Amino acid sequence: VLHSTASLKRTLEIQRRLEAFYLQLFRQLDRFFAPNGEALVVFGLKPRPPLKVWFYRDAEQFHSHGKPSTPWSAGFYAPSRKTSFFYERSGVIDTLQHEIVHQILAESSRAAAEAPWLVEGIAVFMQYAELDKDGRLTLGRIDQNARPMAFYRKVQAGRATRRLPDILGLTDPRAWSAASTEEARLNYESVGALVYFLMNFDDGTYRGSFLDLLRDRYNGARASLTEYLGLREAALGEFFRRFYRSGFVRVNGILMTREEAMRLEEERVARLYPDP
Repeated sequence: VLHSTASLKRTLEIQRRLEAFYLQLFRQLDRFFAPNGEALVVFGLKPRPPLKVWFYRDAEQFHSHGKPSTPWSAGFYAPSRKTSFFYERSGVIDTLQHEIVHQILAESSRAAAEAPWLVEGIAVFMQYAELDKDGRLTLGRIDQNARPMAFYRKVQAGRATRRLPDILGLTDPRAWSAASTEEARLNYESVGALVYFLMNFDDGTYRGSFLDLLRDRYNGARASLTEYLGLREAALGEFFRRFYRSGFVRVNGILMTREEAMRLEEERVARLYPDP
């Protein structure tokens, strides 16, 4: 349910974006929703639970009616009200998609997954979904994901980044909220980079297990990431480091690893010059 004080044209644009993102979220996080039958929503076989969203035409209305807890808020989800609040501004779509992830996962679960590395990491991963030339939302290109890209660039430049134990140690919501501006930026970059890795490394090797962890943590379980992946933290940390050190190259406007670019080039050459 979208309540809006913006123009009719802008309200319809936001409504369409919400609809497209809603379906993209269910597709991307299928294993999260499947045990509860929520994945049937994607195929129209189950009614969609309504989301309450307010979209204001300006910051003044947002602050006077939405009442954010911080003066610098650009948008937020209020669990107690089961409602998200946003206002028209530059970058509002990224903020909207980030907070809608929090809203849908929270309202589809029995408990709250408090660990910020997990809760914020999956929201960062999803927030950069973009419309393609056919009007469909796409996700997964590293160059579409600003915060994982910032992490990647630091690794490539040999600059210091958060190590895996430090990222997994981001478990206190109060400490997360109290972080300085610079610390908060590093936190979001790091958790976004970790979740991007878990969803994409080695053709999605860890994707299913990670989504199982996400679902179970949102429903009260307290198991660790390494338990779900069946790996020691040191080994996982080494894979994480190698993923971002492997290097990415741009092919037809898409950023990918050098290995993937080489494989695509080999396939292209094979098509052009097939064996006799």
